[in-house]
Amino acid sequence: MSTKTKTRKIELKEPFKIGETEVRELVLRRPTPGDLRGLAVSQLANMDADTFYEFLPRIISPAMTEDQVIEHLDLADLVKTMAAVSEFLQGK
Repeated sequence: MSTKTKTRKIELKEPFKIGETEVRELVLRRPTPGDLRGLAVSQLANMDADTFYEFLPRIISPAMTEDQVIEHLDLADLVKTMAAVSEFLQGK
């Protein structure tokens, strides 16, 4: 039985609205190999912002497009999200 966390909640320091919906937290699910298609894992490990903008819509809830991630996500919240993804990649 796996004890690895399947999801992580990121409480946003800077909530935002998409349409009429206020987004106060993001839920990241553990990525699968298919979520990494077309991306270099090394760029995710190095926290390359452009790679994260493309990658995050594949694993976050509520659903967001790449453009919405770029437009709405505060830098501090992006860094917290990157750290959570990094932990997933390390098997934590």
